[in-house]
Amino acid sequence: MHDPIKRIASELAIKCYHPVSKTDTCVPHNTTELELGISDAGSLACARRLVDFVYAHDLILDPTDGRYLMGTPALSEYNIRMLLGPRVFLARLGEVNEAHFAAAAEMVEAFVFAAPVANLSQASPLLEAKLGWHVPAMPSSNRHSNGRVGQLADMIRATLGPTLRAMNAWDLKLYDTVRGRFEADMRRLTIGATNAGGA
Repeated sequence: MHDPIKRIASELAIKCYHPVSKTDTCVPHNTTELELGISDAGSLACARRLVDFVYAHDLILDPTDGRYLMGTPALSEYNIRMLLGPRVFLARLGEVNEAHFAAAAEMVEAFVFAAPVANLSQASPLLEAKLGWHVPAMPSSNRHSNGRVGQLADMIRATLGPTLRAMNAWDLKLYDTVRGRFEADMRRLTIGATNAGGA
């Protein structure tokens, strides 16, 4: 599972680093190319406009070009929406609640393996122990961790983080649940290996 805020910031960074056109419904027609996202300030302004526009209008589809989802589901409680299917996925802004979190957490608990994406590079021993998979060490890098898009994602998190956290409170709690389970599984695996080695 992706960290909800990092995932949103990465999507916004990609979107605003490569703005689509001056005909976007949320971009004023007199906006210059520089303001559209060529500069850091322009890219951050683009991200803020998208977030404000989606939250103000509770949009299901992308307001700029419709090529991929960047509406309410993408910006609010995405992981819970994905786990619980179409009826919850298309819920209006603010409708995902504690009952949805509990249902998603119960679903994750039923999985044999769950981990934060950030921890996948450490997951090989756990995958082997739980599933019998012989997995080579996985790379820890993310495709947007470096370079201009990664820097922009960091700036978006710093600037829009409070707003994004408020709109993803249940998803953040679910992410913490998945991370806690992964850490507990890794501790049990380490203790089991230590006990087996000492026997």
